Amino acid sequence: METILLQIPDDLAERIKPHRHELARILQLGLSQLATGEIASPRDRTIRVLQATGLIQPIAPGLLSRYAVDSPRGRHPPLRLPGKPLSEIIIEQRGRL
Repeated sequence: METILLQIPDDLAERIKPHRHELARILQLGLSQLATGEIASPRDRTIRVLQATGLIQPIAPGLLSRYAVDSPRGRHPPLRLPGKPLSEIIIEQRGRL
């Protein structure tokens, strides 16, 4: 066994202290991920786990193309309706509660 001295930021050292007895395994896992190039974001890991359990499935390309919109949707001008604004009506009704 070999001893290696490392300089790491204080916040990282605090996070590592509770796991000091597992450092060899943590380093092995990290190095294996670096070697395979599979360092995924938490979102990607979550999606992969959910797909493995069958809770979610990838979207079929045919289904995706059915709902894809070719042109960007423009904003519509606000509707001009007679009477009080809805926000004022809601505030009045809340006052009576």
